[in-house]
Amino acid sequence: MERGTAPKRLLQRPRIAKHGFAPHGVNFKRVIPVRERMAFGAVRGKTVKLESPDGPVSGHLAVPKTGSGPGILALHAWWGLNDFFKDFCNRLATAGFVAFAPDLYHGPVASTIEQADKLSSSVRPEIGRSDVAKSVKGLRAHPSVRGNRVGVIGFSFGAWWALWAAQEIPADIAAVVVFYGTSDGDFAKTRAAFL
Repeated sequence: MERGTAPKRLLQRPRIAKHGFAPHGVNFKRVIPVRERMAFGAVRGKTVKLESPDGPVSGHLAVPKTGSGPGILALHAWWGLNDFFKDFCNRLATAGFVAFAPDLYHGPVASTIEQADKLSSSVRPEIGRSDVAKSVKGLRAHPSVRGNRVGVIGFSFGAWWALWAAQEIPADIAAVVVFYGTSDGDFAKTRAAFL
């Protein structure tokens, strides 16, 4: 091999592990096509008013091209419902989920830490609780959602609300994933799986 050249094996396209090497519960037949769909069949959601039994809530809804899938509620960080969180919903829909991200700030989006701090501090608890509960109920009732319970993914500010939902409406929440966020409370009555 000449000096300064990479071995041929490093220049080849990476291989995906065979089924025998998958972590427990991972089905590579399901995972591998997602990569291809991400590149060629990406879903583009839209801003909607999601109807719930308790009234509408505004946010970004993305439905998979198959027309249905499990429901995932994506709760934004203190920045607000910006393009990152909208694209996150689109990626979830591309992977086969019906994803909804409510706009917990009702319009504004922060671009600085100071703005984000001000926005997150301005959310009245009763309005936040109402928006999250309406989002869960509206997503469960959406005709494209399969199953009786939804998953919730929360980032920072949204992580706190995800944990609140798991405690306060446990019958509706199947799973919770939190990114850099926490909350105290009584988790004894929750029925969700946590990550």
